[in-house]
Amino acid sequence: LPYTPFTSDLVGYTHSVAQQLSAQHRLNFIPVHHLEAHILVSRLPARGNVERPRAPRQWFPAFPCLFWKPCLRIFRAGEEETGEQKPRFPFVALVVSGGHTMTVLAMALGKYMVLGSTLDDSIGEAFDKVARLLGVTHVPGGKEVEKLAKRGNCSIIPSPLPHPLVNSRNPRLRNGCDMSFSGLKEHVRRLVESHVNTQAHDEKERALWRSSVAKAFQERAVDHVLQRTARAIDKASAVFGNLTYFVLAGGVASNTYLRDRMRRLADEKGLKVLVPPPKRCTDNAVMVAWAGFERLRLGLFEPPIESKNLTQAVEIRPRWPLGSHWDEQKV
Repeated sequence: LPYTPFTSDLVGYTHSVAQQLSAQHRLNFIPVHHLEAHILVSRLPARGNVERPRAPRQWFPAFPCLFWKPCLRIFRAGEEETGEQKPRFPFVALVVSGGHTMTVLAMALGKYMVLGSTLDDSIGEAFDKVARLLGVTHVPGGKEVEKLAKRGNCSIIPSPLPHPLVNSRNPRLRNGCDMSFSGLKEHVRRLVESHVNTQAHDEKERALWRSSVAKAFQERAVDHVLQRTARAIDKASAVFGNLTYFVLAGGVASNTYLRDRMRRLADEKGLKVLVPPPKRCTDNAVMVAWAGFERLRLGLFEPPIESKNLTQAVEIRPRWPLGSHWDEQKV
């Protein structure tokens, strides 16, 4: 969620309710990181390819039908849309959403290292801002930009949009895995002002320019992510030579153009790619429940909260790190 006073209050309220449920019904308390949930939903079993969980008997009384039984049905039946393979650790994941853009080395459940992340806007945020520049009022605007791009023609644009960070004076940024989208957005703004929001073209020409700018932006943004993700995969492979899977997750993973490009990249790297269906890419309750279930099976939970501790406040941060950054701590 975007960090605002409203969402801060919302997170605090829902955490308080969860604490009360844990204390009242003697339920185990399972913290779930939002980004981890996006990554782990790719491990949701497929129909017909499922093993039954073997949980210790004492977990059942503490987890009645409120949570355990629905997740047990999901685990047994699976979702036929989510793919046939279950990614084994370690694997590389690209998380692309409205609030985050990062490549992650998933070494084990709860153990992650960020290989690269955005220095400014996320790719989803950049898509939304470009959508507004192009006159799209629908929120989020990423889908509309993707639709516009299908009708575009990049050959009419005088000069290609620049590759972000390739001319950076900092070699770590120039040759690393981190990403940036703010400069790309600024170039789009200039194109819109000079060719879309102008009376020099008739309505048909402006519509073509609008679609072409959307296409140029989408292609360059995906080029940038592709380049940085390829480097991240190479970094991880140098440490874990047995990488088999690549996971694409997050709301922007529903973009067809991005999915196709990432599938080709994974093929080039000899990796099996797993992408959740579009309804599992955007924020959803299933991904959080599944992440909680995976943690439950491994015993990664807190015991039921005591009633006397209900007044303890939760610390709310606008960005809670999923793991340390590669440049700060090597594997």
